[in-house]
Amino acid sequence: MTIDYEKIVISSFLRSDHETQIELLPELDVPGLFLNPRYYKIVEGLFKCFFAQVKIEPVAVAQVLKGEFTIPEILEIARYTKDAKDLRPYLNILKTEKYKRELIEIADSFNKKIHNLSITDDIEEIKNRMIARLNSISITDNSEFVDFDFYKQKISEQMKREDGLQGFSWGISDIDKMTSGIVQPRTYVIGGLKKSGKTRFVIHTIKKLMEQSVSSAFLSLEMPAYEVTKLLTASFLNVQDSKLDGKYLSSEDKARFDLFTIDKSLLGLECKSCLKINQVISRIKLYAKLGYKVVFIDYLQRMDHDRRRQALELEEISIQISDAGRLNNIAIILLSQLNNLAEREAPTVGHIKGSGGVAESVDSIILFDNIYRRLHKEEDKNIIELFFEQRYSPSGVMAIHAELGSIQFDNLTTERTIKKEKVGIA
Repeated sequence: MTIDYEKIVISSFLRSDHETQIELLPELDVPGLFLNPRYYKIVEGLFKCFFAQVKIEPVAVAQVLKGEFTIPEILEIARYTKDAKDLRPYLNILKTEKYKRELIEIADSFNKKIHNLSITDDIEEIKNRMIARLNSISITDNSEFVDFDFYKQKISEQMKREDGLQGFSWGISDIDKMTSGIVQPRTYVIGGLKKSGKTRFVIHTIKKLMEQSVSSAFLSLEMPAYEVTKLLTASFLNVQDSKLDGKYLSSEDKARFDLFTIDKSLLGLECKSCLKINQVISRIKLYAKLGYKVVFIDYLQRMDHDRRRQALELEEISIQISDAGRLNNIAIILLSQLNNLAEREAPTVGHIKGSGGVAESVDSIILFDNIYRRLHKEEDKNIIELFFEQRYSPSGVMAIHAELGSIQFDNLTTERTIKKEKVGIA
Protein backbone atom coordinates (compact mmCIF):
# COMPACT_ATOMS: atom_id res chain seq x y z
CA MET A 1 0.00 0.00 0.00
CA THR A 2 1.41 3.38 -1.06
CA ILE A 3 1.44 6.00 1.69
CA ASP A 4 -0.09 9.29 0.53
CA TYR A 5 2.31 11.68 2.29
CA GLU A 6 0.75 14.71 0.63
CA LYS A 7 -2.69 13.83 1.99
CA ILE A 8 -1.21 13.22 5.45
CA VAL A 9 0.38 16.69 5.45
CA ILE A 10 -2.87 18.42 4.42
CA SER A 11 -4.87 16.37 6.93
CA SER A 12 -2.46 17.06 9.79
CA PHE A 13 -2.33 20.76 8.93
CA LEU A 14 -6.13 21.06 9.12
CA ARG A 15 -5.99 19.44 12.57
CA SER A 16 -3.13 21.59 13.88
CA ASP A 17 -3.47 24.46 16.33
CA HIS A 18 -3.43 28.04 15.06
CA GLU A 19 0.20 28.82 15.95
CA THR A 20 1.47 25.67 14.21
CA GLN A 21 -0.56 26.59 11.13
CA ILE A 22 0.92 30.10 11.09
CA GLU A 23 4.44 28.72 11.51
CA LEU A 24 4.21 26.10 8.75
CA LEU A 25 1.83 27.69 6.22
CA PRO A 26 4.66 29.48 4.29
CA GLU A 27 6.48 26.15 3.92
CA LEU A 28 3.53 24.58 2.08
CA ASP A 29 3.53 27.13 -0.74
CA VAL A 30 6.64 25.82 -2.49
CA PRO A 31 6.51 25.00 -6.22
CA GLY A 32 6.92 21.27 -6.77
CA LEU A 33 6.26 20.28 -3.14
CA PHE A 34 2.84 18.80 -3.99
CA LEU A 35 2.60 16.70 -7.15
CA ASN A 36 -1.16 16.20 -6.81
CA PRO A 37 -2.75 19.43 -8.15
CA ARG A 38 -5.83 18.95 -5.97
CA TYR A 39 -3.74 19.10 -2.81
CA TYR A 40 -1.95 22.19 -4.06
CA LYS A 41 -5.37 23.74 -4.71
CA ILE A 42 -6.24 23.08 -1.06
CA VAL A 43 -3.04 24.91 -0.06
CA GLU A 44 -4.37 27.90 -2.01
CA GLY A 45 -7.54 27.62 0.07
CA LEU A 46 -5.50 27.64 3.29
CA PHE A 47 -3.91 30.93 2.26
CA LYS A 48 -7.27 32.40 1.26
CA CYS A 49 -8.62 31.59 4.73
CA PHE A 50 -5.69 33.30 6.39
CA PHE A 51 -5.98 36.32 4.12
CA ALA A 52 -9.71 36.57 4.91
CA GLN A 53 -8.81 36.36 8.62
CA VAL A 54 -11.02 33.33 9.21
CA LYS A 55 -10.06 30.19 11.13
CA ILE A 56 -8.33 27.62 8.91
CA GLU A 57 -10.60 24.59 9.20
CA PRO A 58 -12.28 22.24 6.68
CA VAL A 59 -15.61 24.05 6.22
CA ALA A 60 -13.93 27.43 5.73
CA VAL A 61 -11.47 25.96 3.21
CA ALA A 62 -14.30 24.43 1.19
CA GLN A 63 -16.17 27.75 1.22
CA VAL A 64 -13.24 29.87 0.00
CA LEU A 65 -12.53 27.40 -2.82
CA LYS A 66 -16.05 28.09 -4.13
CA GLY A 67 -17.29 24.77 -5.42
CA GLU A 68 -13.96 23.19 -6.38
CA PHE A 69 -14.28 20.98 -3.29
CA THR A 70 -17.36 20.02 -1.32
CA ILE A 71 -17.37 20.22 2.46
CA PRO A 72 -17.54 16.38 2.76
CA GLU A 73 -14.47 16.07 0.49
CA ILE A 74 -12.40 18.40 2.68
CA LEU A 75 -13.69 16.71 5.85
CA GLU A 76 -12.67 13.29 4.44
CA ILE A 77 -9.14 14.58 3.86
CA ALA A 78 -9.01 16.14 7.35
CA ARG A 79 -9.98 12.78 8.90
CA TYR A 80 -7.18 10.93 7.09
CA THR A 81 -4.96 11.23 10.18
CA LYS A 82 -6.06 10.81 13.77
CA ASP A 83 -4.12 13.82 15.05
CA ALA A 84 -1.57 16.44 13.99
CA LYS A 85 1.51 15.08 15.72
CA ASP A 86 3.03 13.81 12.47
CA LEU A 87 2.84 17.06 10.50
CA ARG A 88 6.48 18.17 10.71
CA PRO A 89 8.15 14.83 9.92
CA TYR A 90 5.81 14.19 6.99
CA LEU A 91 6.36 17.71 5.70
CA ASN A 92 10.09 16.97 5.82
CA ILE A 93 9.42 13.81 3.78
CA LEU A 94 7.76 15.92 1.07
CA LYS A 95 10.74 18.29 1.08
CA THR A 96 13.15 15.37 0.80
CA GLU A 97 11.19 13.86 -2.09
CA LYS A 98 11.20 17.21 -3.89
CA TYR A 99 14.95 17.46 -3.32
CA LYS A 100 15.48 13.96 -4.73
CA ARG A 101 13.51 14.87 -7.86
CA GLU A 102 15.70 17.95 -8.37
CA LEU A 103 18.90 15.88 -7.96
CA ILE A 104 17.63 13.24 -10.40
CA GLU A 105 16.70 15.92 -12.95
CA ILE A 106 20.19 17.43 -12.77
CA ALA A 107 21.89 14.01 -12.91
CA ASP A 108 19.77 12.92 -15.90
CA SER A 109 20.58 16.08 -17.85
CA PHE A 110 24.33 15.61 -17.33
CA ASN A 111 24.06 11.87 -17.97
CA LYS A 112 22.80 12.66 -21.47
CA LYS A 113 25.66 15.09 -22.00
CA ILE A 114 28.21 12.49 -20.88
CA HIS A 115 26.74 9.83 -23.20
CA ASN A 116 26.94 12.25 -26.13
CA LEU A 117 30.56 13.30 -25.49
CA SER A 118 32.95 13.17 -28.41
CA ILE A 119 36.61 12.26 -28.03
CA THR A 120 37.52 15.93 -28.26
CA ASP A 121 35.21 17.08 -25.47
CA ASP A 122 36.62 17.83 -22.03
CA ILE A 123 35.04 15.23 -19.76
CA GLU A 124 36.59 16.83 -16.66
CA GLU A 125 34.85 20.10 -17.46
CA ILE A 126 31.48 18.34 -17.78
CA LYS A 127 32.11 16.46 -14.52
CA ASN A 128 33.02 19.65 -12.64
CA ARG A 129 29.98 21.46 -13.99
CA MET A 130 27.77 18.59 -12.82
CA ILE A 131 29.35 18.65 -9.35
CA ALA A 132 28.96 22.43 -9.12
CA ARG A 133 25.32 22.21 -10.21
CA LEU A 134 24.55 19.48 -7.67
CA ASN A 135 26.29 21.42 -4.91
CA SER A 136 24.29 24.55 -5.75
CA ILE A 137 21.06 23.12 -4.34
CA SER A 138 20.04 21.89 -0.92
CA ILE A 139 16.81 20.98 0.81
CA THR A 140 16.54 24.41 2.43
CA ASP A 141 18.34 26.79 0.05
CA ASN A 142 19.54 26.99 -3.56
CA SER A 143 22.41 29.03 -4.93
CA GLU A 144 21.27 31.73 -7.35
CA PHE A 145 23.30 34.48 -8.99
CA VAL A 146 21.99 38.04 -9.22
CA ASP A 147 20.28 38.97 -12.51
CA PHE A 148 22.09 42.21 -13.35
CA ASP A 149 19.69 43.05 -16.21
CA PHE A 150 16.76 42.90 -13.78
CA TYR A 151 18.38 45.35 -11.37
CA LYS A 152 19.54 47.60 -14.21
CA GLN A 153 15.89 47.83 -15.23
CA LYS A 154 14.97 48.70 -11.63
CA ILE A 155 17.57 51.51 -11.66
CA SER A 156 16.17 52.75 -14.97
CA GLU A 157 12.66 52.85 -13.52
CA GLN A 158 13.99 54.68 -10.47
CA MET A 159 15.60 57.39 -12.62
CA LYS A 160 12.22 58.04 -14.30
CA ARG A 161 10.38 58.69 -11.02
CA GLU A 162 9.53 62.35 -10.61
CA ASP A 163 9.45 62.17 -6.80
CA GLY A 164 12.96 60.68 -6.64
CA LEU A 165 11.88 58.06 -4.08
CA GLN A 166 13.22 54.53 -4.12
CA GLY A 167 10.28 53.22 -2.14
CA PHE A 168 6.84 54.12 -0.82
CA SER A 169 6.03 57.50 0.72
CA TRP A 170 5.79 57.95 4.50
CA GLY A 171 3.19 60.62 3.76
CA ILE A 172 5.56 63.41 4.91
CA SER A 173 7.72 64.82 2.15
CA ASP A 174 10.54 65.95 4.48
CA ILE A 175 10.92 62.40 5.81
CA ASP A 176 10.73 61.03 2.27
CA LYS A 177 13.64 63.25 1.23
CA MET A 178 15.68 62.09 4.21
CA THR A 179 15.04 58.36 3.76
CA SER A 180 14.22 57.97 0.02
CA GLY A 181 10.90 56.56 1.22
CA ILE A 182 10.14 53.12 2.63
CA VAL A 183 12.39 50.87 0.59
CA GLN A 184 12.10 47.09 0.19
CA PRO A 185 13.77 45.12 1.75
CA ARG A 186 15.21 47.55 4.29
CA THR A 187 14.63 47.36 8.03
CA TYR A 188 13.78 50.54 9.95
CA VAL A 189 13.78 51.02 13.71
CA ILE A 190 11.55 53.74 15.13
CA GLY A 191 12.61 54.40 18.71
CA GLY A 192 11.00 56.52 21.34
CA LEU A 193 9.80 56.76 24.92
CA LYS A 194 6.27 55.81 25.86
CA LYS A 195 3.74 58.33 24.53
CA SER A 196 6.35 59.88 22.24
CA GLY A 197 4.07 59.33 19.23
CA LYS A 198 5.81 56.41 17.52
CA THR A 199 2.82 54.04 17.47
CA ARG A 200 0.54 56.81 16.25
CA PHE A 201 3.11 57.61 13.56
CA VAL A 202 2.84 53.97 12.46
CA ILE A 203 -0.94 54.37 12.20
CA HIS A 204 -0.41 57.53 10.11
CA THR A 205 2.03 55.68 7.83
CA ILE A 206 -0.34 52.74 7.38
CA LYS A 207 -3.05 55.17 6.32
CA LYS A 208 -0.71 56.85 3.82
CA LEU A 209 0.35 53.47 2.40
CA MET A 210 -3.30 52.51 1.95
CA GLU A 211 -3.85 55.78 0.07
CA GLN A 212 -1.01 54.65 -2.25
CA SER A 213 -2.68 51.21 -2.63
CA VAL A 214 0.34 49.63 -0.90
CA SER A 215 -0.57 46.66 1.27
CA SER A 216 0.95 46.42 4.76
CA ALA A 217 0.67 44.20 7.81
CA PHE A 218 0.67 45.40 11.42
CA LEU A 219 1.74 42.94 14.11
CA SER A 220 0.95 44.60 17.43
CA LEU A 221 2.51 42.92 20.44
CA GLU A 222 1.24 45.61 22.81
CA MET A 223 -2.08 47.18 21.78
CA PRO A 224 -5.32 45.17 21.56
CA ALA A 225 -7.23 45.10 18.28
CA TYR A 226 -9.92 47.45 19.59
CA GLU A 227 -7.40 50.22 20.33
CA VAL A 228 -5.59 49.83 16.99
CA THR A 229 -8.90 49.99 15.11
CA LYS A 230 -9.90 53.08 17.08
CA LEU A 231 -6.64 54.87 16.18
CA LEU A 232 -6.99 53.94 12.51
CA THR A 233 -10.55 55.23 12.49
CA ALA A 234 -9.58 58.49 14.19
CA SER A 235 -6.74 59.00 11.71
CA PHE A 236 -8.91 58.46 8.63
CA LEU A 237 -11.74 60.64 10.00
CA ASN A 238 -9.31 63.27 11.36
CA VAL A 239 -11.00 63.34 14.77
CA GLN A 240 -9.61 63.05 18.29
CA ASP A 241 -9.43 59.36 19.23
CA SER A 242 -10.80 60.24 22.68
CA LYS A 243 -14.09 61.24 21.03
CA LEU A 244 -14.59 57.61 20.01
CA ASP A 245 -14.80 56.58 23.67
CA GLY A 246 -18.32 57.93 24.09
CA LYS A 247 -21.06 60.03 22.50
CA TYR A 248 -18.77 62.93 21.67
CA LEU A 249 -18.86 62.98 17.85
CA SER A 250 -20.80 65.65 16.01
CA SER A 251 -23.68 64.45 13.87
CA GLU A 252 -21.55 65.06 10.76
CA ASP A 253 -18.61 63.06 12.14
CA LYS A 254 -21.00 60.34 13.30
CA ALA A 255 -22.36 60.04 9.77
CA ARG A 256 -18.79 59.76 8.42
CA PHE A 257 -18.02 57.15 11.06
CA ASP A 258 -21.03 55.05 10.05
CA LEU A 259 -19.84 55.01 6.41
CA PHE A 260 -16.17 54.37 7.21
CA THR A 261 -14.67 50.97 6.32
CA ILE A 262 -11.08 49.70 6.29
CA ASP A 263 -9.93 47.95 3.11
CA LYS A 264 -8.77 44.60 4.51
CA SER A 265 -7.04 43.76 1.23
CA LEU A 266 -4.56 46.56 2.00
CA LEU A 267 -4.11 45.94 5.72
CA GLY A 268 -3.54 42.78 7.70
CA LEU A 269 -3.79 43.29 11.46
CA GLU A 270 -2.68 40.83 14.13
CA CYS A 271 -2.64 41.60 17.85
CA LYS A 272 -0.69 39.04 19.86
CA SER A 273 1.44 38.90 22.99
CA CYS A 274 4.51 36.98 24.15
CA LEU A 275 5.46 35.76 20.67
CA LYS A 276 8.84 34.09 20.28
CA ILE A 277 11.17 35.16 17.49
CA ASN A 278 10.49 32.02 15.43
CA GLN A 279 6.77 32.83 15.51
CA VAL A 280 7.46 36.38 14.35
CA ILE A 281 9.73 35.15 11.54
CA SER A 282 7.03 32.72 10.39
CA ARG A 283 4.59 35.58 10.21
CA ILE A 284 6.99 37.72 8.17
CA LYS A 285 7.31 34.86 5.65
CA LEU A 286 3.54 34.48 5.56
CA TYR A 287 2.89 38.21 5.13
CA ALA A 288 5.33 38.26 2.20
CA LYS A 289 3.61 35.32 0.50
CA LEU A 290 0.27 37.09 0.93
CA GLY A 291 1.65 40.08 -0.97
CA TYR A 292 2.23 42.58 1.83
CA LYS A 293 5.03 45.04 1.01
CA VAL A 294 5.62 46.57 4.45
CA VAL A 295 5.41 44.97 7.91
CA PHE A 296 5.11 47.00 11.12
CA ILE A 297 6.04 45.30 14.41
CA ASP A 298 5.18 47.04 17.69
CA TYR A 299 7.50 46.54 19.47
CA LEU A 300 10.96 44.90 19.80
CA GLN A 301 11.18 44.55 23.58
CA ARG A 302 7.71 42.93 23.76
CA MET A 303 9.00 39.80 22.03
CA ASP A 304 9.59 36.89 24.35
CA HIS A 305 13.24 36.97 25.47
CA ASP A 306 15.45 36.40 28.51
CA ARG A 307 15.66 39.80 30.22
CA ARG A 308 18.78 38.73 32.10
CA ARG A 309 20.53 38.61 28.72
CA GLN A 310 18.49 41.39 27.13
CA ALA A 311 21.22 43.07 25.07
CA LEU A 312 22.39 39.81 23.49
CA GLU A 313 18.88 38.48 22.95
CA LEU A 314 17.57 41.69 21.35
CA GLU A 315 20.63 41.78 19.10
CA GLU A 316 19.87 38.25 17.88
CA ILE A 317 16.16 39.07 17.45
CA SER A 318 16.86 42.20 15.39
CA ILE A 319 19.36 40.34 13.18
CA GLN A 320 16.86 37.57 12.47
CA ILE A 321 14.11 40.07 11.66
CA SER A 322 16.38 41.99 9.29
CA ASP A 323 17.44 38.76 7.58
CA ALA A 324 13.81 37.70 7.19
CA GLY A 325 13.00 41.04 5.55
CA ARG A 326 15.81 40.64 3.04
CA LEU A 327 15.03 36.99 2.26
CA ASN A 328 11.36 37.79 1.67
CA ASN A 329 11.87 41.19 -0.03
CA ILE A 330 9.71 43.03 2.47
CA ALA A 331 10.27 46.34 4.27
CA ILE A 332 10.11 46.02 8.05
CA ILE A 333 9.41 48.88 10.44
CA LEU A 334 10.29 47.77 13.94
CA LEU A 335 9.36 49.89 16.93
CA SER A 336 11.60 50.02 19.98
CA GLN A 337 11.46 51.47 23.47
CA LEU A 338 14.19 53.77 24.77
CA ASN A 339 15.67 53.53 28.24
CA ASN A 340 15.00 56.08 31.00
CA LEU A 341 18.04 58.24 30.16
CA ALA A 342 16.07 59.62 27.21
CA GLU A 343 13.69 61.21 29.73
CA ARG A 344 16.36 63.82 30.53
CA GLU A 345 18.25 64.33 27.25
CA ALA A 346 17.86 64.20 23.48
CA PRO A 347 17.69 60.56 22.34
CA THR A 348 20.63 58.72 20.84
CA VAL A 349 21.09 55.20 19.48
CA GLY A 350 22.62 54.32 22.86
CA HIS A 351 19.21 54.87 24.46
CA ILE A 352 17.71 51.92 22.55
CA LYS A 353 17.44 48.87 24.78
CA GLY A 354 19.93 46.37 23.38
CA SER A 355 21.29 49.21 21.25
CA GLY A 356 24.57 47.69 20.03
CA GLY A 357 23.07 44.76 18.15
CA VAL A 358 20.02 46.68 16.98
CA ALA A 359 22.15 49.43 15.46
CA GLU A 360 24.36 46.91 13.65
CA SER A 361 21.54 44.91 12.11
CA VAL A 362 19.17 47.53 10.68
CA ASP A 363 19.38 49.97 7.78
CA SER A 364 17.79 53.06 9.28
CA ILE A 365 17.09 54.32 12.79
CA ILE A 366 14.58 57.10 13.46
CA LEU A 367 14.42 58.34 17.05
CA PHE A 368 11.35 60.27 18.22
CA ASP A 369 11.79 63.08 20.73
CA ASN A 370 8.49 64.51 21.94
CA ILE A 371 10.20 67.48 23.54
CA TYR A 372 6.99 68.99 24.97
CA ARG A 373 6.51 65.77 26.93
CA ARG A 374 10.12 65.97 28.08
CA LEU A 375 10.56 69.75 28.72
CA HIS A 376 6.94 70.98 29.09
CA LYS A 377 7.52 74.21 27.13
CA GLU A 378 4.45 75.65 25.46
CA GLU A 379 6.32 76.54 22.25
CA ASP A 380 7.19 72.86 21.78
CA LYS A 381 3.58 71.68 21.59
CA ASN A 382 2.78 69.59 18.50
CA ILE A 383 6.46 69.38 17.54
CA ILE A 384 8.42 66.15 17.40
CA GLU A 385 12.12 66.13 16.65
CA LEU A 386 13.45 63.19 14.67
CA PHE A 387 17.03 61.93 14.76
CA PHE A 388 18.07 59.87 11.73
CA GLU A 389 21.01 57.49 11.44
CA GLN A 390 21.07 55.59 8.14
CA ARG A 391 23.30 53.34 6.06
CA TYR A 392 22.11 54.28 2.58
CA SER A 393 20.73 57.80 3.03
CA PRO A 394 21.95 60.93 4.83
CA SER A 395 21.86 61.09 8.62
CA GLY A 396 20.68 64.15 10.48
CA VAL A 397 17.88 65.74 12.47
CA MET A 398 14.61 67.41 11.58
CA ALA A 399 11.28 68.31 13.14
CA ILE A 400 7.71 67.48 12.11
CA HIS A 401 4.28 68.73 13.13
CA ALA A 402 2.15 66.23 15.05
CA GLU A 403 -1.49 66.24 16.12
CA LEU A 404 -1.30 63.11 18.24
CA GLY A 405 -4.95 63.10 19.27
CA SER A 406 -6.22 62.82 15.68
CA ILE A 407 -3.07 60.98 14.47
CA GLN A 408 -2.10 63.61 11.88
CA PHE A 409 1.55 64.22 10.99
CA ASP A 410 3.04 66.62 8.44
CA ASN A 411 6.01 68.81 7.58
CA LEU A 412 6.84 71.51 10.11
CA THR A 413 6.06 74.80 8.37
CA THR A 414 7.35 77.17 11.05
CA GLU A 415 11.00 78.16 11.31
CA ARG A 416 12.80 76.17 13.94
CA THR A 417 16.48 75.74 14.74
CA ILE A 418 17.44 72.24 15.74
CA LYS A 419 20.68 71.51 17.51
CA LYS A 420 22.59 68.95 15.41
CA GLU A 421 23.51 66.08 17.70
CA LYS A 422 25.43 62.95 16.82
CA VAL A 423 23.28 59.87 17.32
CA GLY A 424 26.05 57.41 16.59
CA ILE A 425 25.54 54.17 14.69
CA ALA A 426 28.54 51.85 14.47
